[in-house]
Amino acid sequence: VQHKGGPFQRSNSVMDFIGCEKQAGLDGLNPFKNLQGKLDFLKNMINELFKNIKHQDKIIGAYGAARSGTTLLSFFDIGQDVDFIVDDNPEKQGKFTPGDHILVKPTKAIYEKKPDYLFILAWIHAKKIIRDNKKYIDEGGHFIVCFPEVKIIGKKEMAEIWKYARFAKKKNVLNSTLELEYFLNKIDNNIINNFENIITESLKLVYKEL
Repeated sequence: VQHKGGPFQRSNSVMDFIGCEKQAGLDGLNPFKNLQGKLDFLKNMINELFKNIKHQDKIIGAYGAARSGTTLLSFFDIGQDVDFIVDDNPEKQGKFTPGDHILVKPTKAIYEKKPDYLFILAWIHAKKIIRDNKKYIDEGGHFIVCFPEVKIIGKKEMAEIWKYARFAKKKNVLNSTLELEYFLNKIDNNIINNFENIITESLKLVYKEL
């Protein structure tokens, strides 16, 4: 980027990118207005969900203290409802998040504090976080995923997954442990990306409230 008439030559890649933007329909304001509308809708859902949870005097923790996570807290305006944050990185532990000043704890705090809900701020790593903390779900905890849709993932969802996997194994759909692991990986993706058929009663209640 430079002032008009600046010393640098414009490379051909600039026009290539402009062409790609036009082809994708990103050369106007409408796509960004639509995105803003979707984000506002998501924000309203998250706020209603958190309000209902806090109304029941439940504890909400969060997972992931990266810059994208603290940006989510700020945009959703829910920092005041988050009791603490955990992160795997020792360099972040013992420090406070910008803006909301929430203390970042090591992940073992999940099992010490036993929050009723864990909001996954590092949503891009949601699949791994859920898999690595299955014990939290087994003990009655619930993960909240906000992207691409708001989902609550608890013991009921995990039980449905294993029930489905065992059924597939019994019917010889899966013939080896390796195939079973691959199958479960695919199911994990479905939880995060498009898990329409398995929704907890608590989430149904939230939708009803909305």
